[in-house]
Amino acid sequence: MRSEIWSPPPRPIPGYEIVRPLGGGGMGVVYLARQISLGRVVAIKLLANGPDSSLVSLARRFRREAELMARIRHPNIVSIHEFGEVDGLPFLVMEYVEGNDLRHSMVEGTPLEILQVRSLIAPLVSALDCLHKHGILHRDFKPENIIIGPGFTPMVSDFGISVEYATAGSLTKGDQWFGTIGYVAPEQQYRLNVDERADQYSMAAVMYEALTGQKPLGVFKPPSQLNRRLDERVDEVLMRALQEDRDDRFPTIVGFGTALEAALAPPPARRPPAGRRSLRIAAIALLPLIGIAWWILRHREVVVVSKPGKGVATRLSKSLDLSFVFISPGEFTMGSPDSDPLASVHEMPPHPVKIARSFYLSTCEITVGQFRRFVEATGYRSDAEAQGRGGYLYDAQQEALLQHPHYLWSSPTGDKSPDDDEPVVQVSWNDAVAFCAWLSKADRRTYRLPTEAEWEYACRAGKNARWCMGDDVGELGTYAWTEENSGMAAHPVGLKRANDFGLYDMHGNVWEWTQDRFASYEGAPAAAPPGAAPPVERTLRGGSWEKGELMQTRSGARRDSPPDYAYFTYGFRVCAPL
Repeated sequence: MRSEIWSPPPRPIPGYEIVRPLGGGGMGVVYLARQISLGRVVAIKLLANGPDSSLVSLARRFRREAELMARIRHPNIVSIHEFGEVDGLPFLVMEYVEGNDLRHSMVEGTPLEILQVRSLIAPLVSALDCLHKHGILHRDFKPENIIIGPGFTPMVSDFGISVEYATAGSLTKGDQWFGTIGYVAPEQQYRLNVDERADQYSMAAVMYEALTGQKPLGVFKPPSQLNRRLDERVDEVLMRALQEDRDDRFPTIVGFGTALEAALAPPPARRPPAGRRSLRIAAIALLPLIGIAWWILRHREVVVVSKPGKGVATRLSKSLDLSFVFISPGEFTMGSPDSDPLASVHEMPPHPVKIARSFYLSTCEITVGQFRRFVEATGYRSDAEAQGRGGYLYDAQQEALLQHPHYLWSSPTGDKSPDDDEPVVQVSWNDAVAFCAWLSKADRRTYRLPTEAEWEYACRAGKNARWCMGDDVGELGTYAWTEENSGMAAHPVGLKRANDFGLYDMHGNVWEWTQDRFASYEGAPAAAPPGAAPPVERTLRGGSWEKGELMQTRSGARRDSPPDYAYFTYGFRVCAPL
């Protein structure tokens, strides 16, 4: 629907400045707005006016949507900020995600690229699994309710007909029927009780359409008959998840997602058919070349979708739900010019650096939940715990640096436990290195901290400016949690906009340890610094939400600390070299 037919809200919404309409449907209109108090960009869904009878029912759904989603925090689920009314019409204030819904990427009769579809599975499964763990069913999972943000990152939205398990069997007939033909599970369509397998059916229908260009309506064909690039493994998974009897589907959404990812992976190499001795010898001689070709093709897939501005999150780890972005080689100017009044002497002189080798960098900062998996698997005690003194916290009221045995990664400020999706802090450089060593052993591939050069190259994402988006600090709030918009606390990873490489929170939220020792740029080589070295001080990058550090979030800003030092804004992310 064209924007010129939209009208503004009947009255201003207190605390918000309406910018423009974004879209709408039967339930209401969605506007792009700015929250005046925090200066952040949000989306506001305002209930459409209508008959009083339908207005009451829709208002009830609006409130239910707000109440259900207020308890959810997940990087692939659109957050609800506020619920209110204006002129008797309810409205929702939601996180704004720049991008279009998945429907805009789909053309009827034309499948999406298999690699694109594979990149959607893990984050969508993780989002639905999060809902299910909170006892919530989405019930309207479809392409229109999947927003594709920067880096082809999916965000699940629109929870207007979502329900709790406990109430799923007591809904009115009207409520039970709601859903979209082609995606709604049969039991929901027939007004029977539903559970999480209804969302599994809906996701399978979305995946079927993405892979074939057709919806699974009526008596539908196995996917491989509509897309010759698919094989029978995909047929088995999708046809099972689309069974009419929910007991014939996968027990959980995670089981379905794991099976579908495996089915879409490249098939194992087949043994060549037996033949004459000369042919066998020739085949054996070609094996090394075949292996090289397979490696090139395997990595070519990743490179194609991970050019600057089109980074796609890729799951490398077998041990953690941890996504990475592929970073191609390149050259950039490291450091800050002396003409920049914000730059410190440690950022100068600026010098050319060549990143000669590709690498993967974790899409987000390592979270509390991921670090807990490491601790549970190894019994590891952080430096702050082992020393018995705890980490450090800066008390702004006392204007003093405090240390206490209770300041640990599991309780950074000593008063509460952080959520699993928040970045882990109160971890030292030694702790971060130990985490990388454990993950390397568990996955049988190398992980380490990024070098300073790798970090800054990835942070700048092709731009030679103070921040990844330019020099205007007024735009920083879209990309970073800082003292101006954070409420003076860390936030769950991945909520802000990603840079052009598809990386989140490179500015702000928490400082990130790098592999390198802290050293002067004088005489720096025109190649990526080699990394670890014996001297004590290690380098941190990215700045944090802490008071007085707004300008420390610049791409070139640096900080040094001893390798055993734990602080309430120190965290890290992981690099996986090729």
